[in-house]
Amino acid sequence: MVLLVGAPGTGKSRLARQLGAALAAQVVESDRVRKQLFAEPRYTGGEHAAVYGWCHTLLKSALLAGRTVVFDATNLEERVRRRVYDIVDDCAARLLIVWATAPAGVIQERLLRRHTEPDADDASDADWSVHLDLRRKAEPVRRPHIVVNTAADMRPLLAALVARASG
Repeated sequence: MVLLVGAPGTGKSRLARQLGAALAAQVVESDRVRKQLFAEPRYTGGEHAAVYGWCHTLLKSALLAGRTVVFDATNLEERVRRRVYDIVDDCAARLLIVWATAPAGVIQERLLRRHTEPDADDASDADWSVHLDLRRKAEPVRRPHIVVNTAADMRPLLAALVARASG
């Protein structure tokens, strides 16, 4: 299992799609799950709990079926990640944690482009203010993890992550 961590605009979803393709993995994307569960998301605490609850069910099902899975969500708080750790442990799976980051200017550009040039593959509604709010909630990852700059050339980064996830 690959657990992605990072605020909106850091490149998690793009990285998740690339990793999913390279690893023949199922990608569980919280933004897409939210849109499937709620026609007009309001981003309430109850909605958040329902989205993550369903994502956790999908993760466990995939792991129990022997599939590799990539979890694309902010996962910024340790209590949220702890539930994923428990699922991985329950399924006797291996876990690779990847914290996605990028320079602030790149993130701002990505989030602006999200609204000026919509991308069908992008299910997020987050803008710069959401990025700033969620970034403040980020807690240190207490397990071994890799920090990646998604503004860098993705080819060697992707190759290294695939090798790590496959090894």
